[in-house]
Amino acid sequence: MLCDIYNNHEVFVLPSFSEGIPMVPIEAMACGCKVVISDLDGVRNFYVSNIKNAFIKYVELPKLLNYDNPNENELTTFEQVVHCLLTIYSPSSHSSLHTPAFPTGAY
Repeated sequence: MLCDIYNNHEVFVLPSFSEGIPMVPIEAMACGCKVVISDLDGVRNFYVSNIKNAFIKYVELPKLLNYDNPNENELTTFEQVVHCLLTIYSPSSHSSLHTPAFPTGAY
């Protein structure tokens, strides 16, 4: 069932503040999705070391006030960057959206 969902989409997004090594992006890539993921400790190194030529865009996390409570101002930037990447990498599903300029922190 997840494979059907992935196959019907161009981009998979994992906007998480905390993860181990997530396997869901690997499943999405296996079905042809581009991946947008939070730049979490250790995750980028794992993917770069183990998955060659993967299409993954990393988004810098907002500063966290505690474990899962982001700074509201930086959260807005984080959300804008994710939205920009979705607009760029999934143009068919966002054709009516205007692509805003990338805020600082986009990769």
